[in-house]
Amino acid sequence: MEKRIFVDNLSPKTTPEALTELFRSAGAVESVVIPDGQSASVPSHAFVEMDTVQAASNAIHRLNDTDWNGFRLTVTHAGPAHKRGSGFSGGGTLPRRRASKQ
Repeated sequence: MEKRIFVDNLSPKTTPEALTELFRSAGAVESVVIPDGQSASVPSHAFVEMDTVQAASNAIHRLNDTDWNGFRLTVTHAGPAHKRGSGFSGGGTLPRRRASKQ
């Protein structure tokens, strides 16, 4: 298990600050990353890192398959497939929107 969570099917208008607030209901949030380059017209995804494995597990149990801002969230541990990146080939990195640790 790990502290990093993958969140899918977010509203395209989701901000790191709003996502931080949502995940605080399950524990302390270390960081939120919403990769740039996602379309403004389709649901997006993000990565949330909680302060402990237990907080990550709580967040998954509380928030997976819940409705938030009109979108049904998918919340899972960010496994090896999510660590490889966005799936784009050709190297390089995408800029990210980050929420600071609060």
